[in-house]
Amino acid sequence: MINLRFLKFIILTSILYACGNSSEQEEVVENPPVFDIQWATLINNEAGLVGSEQQQFYKDHFINYGDIDSTATIYGFNADTGEKDWTHTYRGADDPFKIHWNLRFENLIIASTQNRFFAFNLDTQEIEWQLNINQLHFRPGVHNLAENNMVYFVVDYFQGTFHEVRLLEFEPYNGDYRNIYTFEDDSLGFKNVSPPAYFKKDGEGYLVFNEYEAYDSAPQFGIQNLTAINLETKERLWHRKNISDAYPSNGLYPPVIHNNTVITGGDGTLYAFDLLTGKSKWSFDTGEFTGAWGSTKNLIHNNRLYANPTGFDIYCLNPETGELIWENDVAPNCTDNMLYYEKEDALVFTSWGYGAVMVLDALTGKLIHRETRYASSEYNNDIAYDPVRDLFFTTTYYHAIAFKLNIPN
Repeated sequence: MINLRFLKFIILTSILYACGNSSEQEEVVENPPVFDIQWATLINNEAGLVGSEQQQFYKDHFINYGDIDSTATIYGFNADTGEKDWTHTYRGADDPFKIHWNLRFENLIIASTQNRFFAFNLDTQEIEWQLNINQLHFRPGVHNLAENNMVYFVVDYFQGTFHEVRLLEFEPYNGDYRNIYTFEDDSLGFKNVSPPAYFKKDGEGYLVFNEYEAYDSAPQFGIQNLTAINLETKERLWHRKNISDAYPSNGLYPPVIHNNTVITGGDGTLYAFDLLTGKSKWSFDTGEFTGAWGSTKNLIHNNRLYANPTGFDIYCLNPETGELIWENDVAPNCTDNMLYYEKEDALVFTSWGYGAVMVLDALTGKLIHRETRYASSEYNNDIAYDPVRDLFFTTTYYHAIAFKLNIPN
C-alpha cells in the first residue's frame, strides 16, 4: 500500500521544483528608458539659474554660454564625461555683457553681445577677431549663417537723431564686412529687417528677407514686406509689399527655401512665394494668434516643412503646395531650433511652455516622449547633437545634460 504522506511529499516537491526551474528560465528584460541621461553637470557651481541662447556641439565638446547676468562666458563640456574641460570669460572693460546670440561655423563660434561682435576659435579657445560695435554706433540685432557661408548681421545704426537699419555681411574667418542693405527711417517710423536666406539665379547670388515698416507702431499697424536683392549690384530682383494681413512677424529668423519656393510667417499665417519672381504660391492660416512667428525657426527636411507659431501646435506641411500633412498640439513655444533626428525620423526640441524636451514622430506627428525636468529644473534651450556618438545635449537652468534616445519600435 502506498504511503499517502510520502506520495504527497513527492508531488509537492515536484511542483515546487518545476516552479523554481521555470522561474530560473524566465529572464526579466527591462527596456532602457526612452530619455536616457548619460551625465548631468552643474553649469556654474556658484551662480545657479544659468540662462543662454542657443548652444553648439564641436568635436568632443558640448558648448554652452554663461550665466544670465555674467560677462560673456563660453563653457566646453567633455562629451563623454560631462567634465567642464575649459572656460573662456571675456575680461575686457569695454564689454561687461553676456552673449545673447551665437552660431557655429566650422571651428568658430560667431557671437554678439551688446558691445561686441566676435569670433571665438574652439580649437585654441581664443578670440579670433572682434569688432566693437558700440564704437561704430551699432545696436546689435540677430545674425545667421547663410548657404554661401557668409554671416549676416542685422544692426541698428544711431548717430544723434539719425537712425537706420543695416544688413551687414561678414567673412567669418577674419571679420571683414560690408554693408549689403540699408533701410532708413521715414515718416512711418522705425524700420527693421530679418536675417536673410541665400539663393542663386543664373549664377549670381541673391538674398531674400523680411522688411518691416512702422516697426515701432502698434502691431496691428505694422507693415511686413518681402524683398529679394542681388548681392553684388544690391538691386531688387522683386519686392512684395505688405504681405501679411496685420501683425508683422518672423523677424528673428530668415525665410526658408525649398526648391523655387520661399516661405515666411506673418500674422498667424505661413506665406509662400515663387523664389525667382515673388509671385504668391500659397498661404496657410494656422488660426493661431497674430504675430505668431517669434520664437522658432521654420524647418525644412525631406520635402516637409515643420513650423511652430509660438502657440501650442506644430504643423507639418508640403512646402510646395501648403497642404497640411499633420498637426499636433503638444508643444507650446518651441525654442529657436527644432532638430531632425535622421536615424529615427523624429523631431527633437525643447518646449518653453512645458519646460520639457519633446520627441515627436516626424512622419506622423505622434508624441513619442516628453521629458519634463531634471533635478526640479525645467529644460530651457535648444538641443545639440553629435551623430558620431549618437548623443544629444541640452540644458536646464542649472545643468548641462547629455542623453540618448531609445525610441521603441
